[in-house]
Amino acid sequence: MTYSEFKLILQNEKTYKSSDNKRFLISIIPGFKTLFFYLRICLVNYIASRKCKKMENYFHEWGRDSYSHIKSVEAIGGKLHLEGFENLEDLNKPVVFIGNHMSSLESMILPAIILPFMEVTYVIKSALLNYPLLGIILKKVEAVTVSRSNPKEDFKKVFDVAGKMLQNGRSIIIFPQQTRSFSFNPRSFNSIGIKLAKKEGVPVIPVAVKTDFWSNGKVIKDFGPVDISKTVRVSFGEPINISSNGKTEHKKVLDYIDSHLKHWNGKNGAA
Repeated sequence: MTYSEFKLILQNEKTYKSSDNKRFLISIIPGFKTLFFYLRICLVNYIASRKCKKMENYFHEWGRDSYSHIKSVEAIGGKLHLEGFENLEDLNKPVVFIGNHMSSLESMILPAIILPFMEVTYVIKSALLNYPLLGIILKKVEAVTVSRSNPKEDFKKVFDVAGKMLQNGRSIIIFPQQTRSFSFNPRSFNSIGIKLAKKEGVPVIPVAVKTDFWSNGKVIKDFGPVDISKTVRVSFGEPINISSNGKTEHKKVLDYIDSHLKHWNGKNGAA
């Protein structure tokens, strides 16, 4: 399937489920799934970083390269179930996406999923700009960086830089947790996304993700084994307009994520 065909599915069917396509032979060999997955991820990021250096506007290609990461999941027999795209249609203004953060995978696949509907970039920790290959890509898409060591300065930068992007029509993805986690703890979510949306007069869209397909490594957190028995899931909620102090809307976002994770975990991640 090409990226153009994938986009049409999202736009027309409002949901996407991986088919039972045959895997690459090497992915069937015990112990090679994770290695094959990482080799593909690195190759895609290498090609993408080369494009970034040559292209003035990389956003269209970012979606295409991000879709290559989705194909990397499927190439080793992994499955994806994506839903809620009816909530991304017919928006006459940018939005702030607020989601939980489980692994590196959601950061890699969300551009392919959202860019068919709107231009978007991330709020990320500044250390990611130092990553080989990935840092080049994140700089090119003008990701907003925060230190996570000085909340006051981080809030100011997000309000200033991400706020201007929203004013210019670009949506923002924020993971308000301090760190990636497979479990859900509402107290780990700050309200920066809600406050940003209120300041700029745009809605928020909750995003529930389940990407424990890619687990954390024991030695290096970013390099853990993959588990194809766990379906990769992403669900977008309805746009929420911010009123008053935003506490009610913050709770709605948390409730959306929590309810979906409980539902998915109750199914043990089955498709």
